[in-house]
Amino acid sequence: MLGNMSLLGINQNRVVFLLDDDLSTYKGISRLCERISTNVSYFVGPNDLQDWFERNESQLTADVADNRVYCLIFDAKYLDFFQNLSPGHFLLKLPQICISRSAPPTKAYSLIKTGLFDFVEKPFELNSMTTLIEKAFDRYQYTVIINNKFTSLSKREHETCKLVIEGNTNKQISNELNISIKTVKVHRANLMRKVQVKSVPDLLRAFDNYSAHTKVPIEIKNAIPRRLCN
Repeated sequence: MLGNMSLLGINQNRVVFLLDDDLSTYKGISRLCERISTNVSYFVGPNDLQDWFERNESQLTADVADNRVYCLIFDAKYLDFFQNLSPGHFLLKLPQICISRSAPPTKAYSLIKTGLFDFVEKPFELNSMTTLIEKAFDRYQYTVIINNKFTSLSKREHETCKLVIEGNTNKQISNELNISIKTVKVHRANLMRKVQVKSVPDLLRAFDNYSAHTKVPIEIKNAIPRRLCN
């Protein structure tokens, strides 16, 4: 493995994890990342990445409010490695850019539909890749912000949020949680303020992003029809 072996003692606020055994890819990514003050941690194979992650997991996942931003770039040959990771794995929460010298395989297309940030064919244009990495960092930062908003909710506010998204009225929520309607209104007002949304469709959009990246997604039985979000 080239690049940094550990985050310890290194000021890395912007980090690209690169998984590719093609040295020319590493050199290209390194050049463009140097321009945008971004660190590259390079891995030549899945075992290197997994070993490194296990040594640094506690630091990487210790504080979701950390101002570091990450993205993951990997060759399409390693798609199976990521598919076999457990749900909620830290690496799966990162914006993922898949690169390949051939046309995008069917497997990559299916991943694009289920969360892959983008697919880029090699050789890639450095300026275009730079823009893509910047967008990936923005995506990650937004996800962290949304996560922090929802994790700031109390247990009762989480329960109220779940029932609101399912389309329950204040009276139904009151009956379900065995609390007064006045208390329901207080919980609703608090959760809307903490998540910083003004409408239920806005809350649903924010919750969709949160539940897609949290370790334990909250199960929603009958979510509000998506047409309300238009």
